[in-house]
Amino acid sequence: MRPSSDAAILDQLIGLHFATAPIMLDATWGRGVIWRGSAYQPTTRLDVRPMPGVDVVGEWRDLPQLFGPDAFQLVVWDPPHQTDGGESALDGQRWANKYGTATTTVQGLRDLTSLYPVFLESCGRVLRQDGMLLAKIGDQVHSGLQRLQAVDLVVACRAAAWTVCEMIPKLRQPGPMDPKWRRQYHVRKAWSYWICAHPGPRCTSIGVALLRSCAACGRGFPARRADAKTCSGACRERLRYHQNLTDSRGVAQKPSVRKRV
Repeated sequence: MRPSSDAAILDQLIGLHFATAPIMLDATWGRGVIWRGSAYQPTTRLDVRPMPGVDVVGEWRDLPQLFGPDAFQLVVWDPPHQTDGGESALDGQRWANKYGTATTTVQGLRDLTSLYPVFLESCGRVLRQDGMLLAKIGDQVHSGLQRLQAVDLVVACRAAAWTVCEMIPKLRQPGPMDPKWRRQYHVRKAWSYWICAHPGPRCTSIGVALLRSCAACGRGFPARRADAKTCSGACRERLRYHQNLTDSRGVAQKPSVRKRV
């Protein structure tokens, strides 16, 4: 799994915020591509289209009607990255159906920004107080203008009193060129962003314990104290013994590392 893949980013962000797999909703399941290779899988899969693997058919703006309050610890949202890909886009090559750009939710909009306040309100009503949103947002070029939609989501979150704690870029390959286009105004190889946000004044990450190398046996161990040097009481005694030898002889001696058979 590539470090910059969707699954790798999801695993890292979920692992930083939850000790065990959370109760989570994928509000834009599609074909579940972002979860391929992930150690986690959504508890509930929602999509506006009755596709394979979908548990509930409905729109994300109707989350409070579809689910009860505090139903989820995590909501994942991967909306279409552009708003001008109807059924006839790219000569009807099924591109719109694959990426969900033919839905009435995004058709006719200049960008996704107007959807953010509605989504945050809907999402916040089904998230627990210590819950989290993971949203994958891509920038788009519409009518020759670059729309920084990921930045707009961060602004919308802050306006709604949400806390944004991560914004991880992911380089994506450009979509196919529409044969009707006659001039290019922006770089086609664009970025998408995984944005992590919480409906409250702070990030609820529990963090991940980092391993240190034991000064006596050399094994990695999660340190509980900032000044911890050894992984156990036995190794602490070994280290103290060799330090005493050094002090008495005046010659530094490295503790022997036991080989584990």
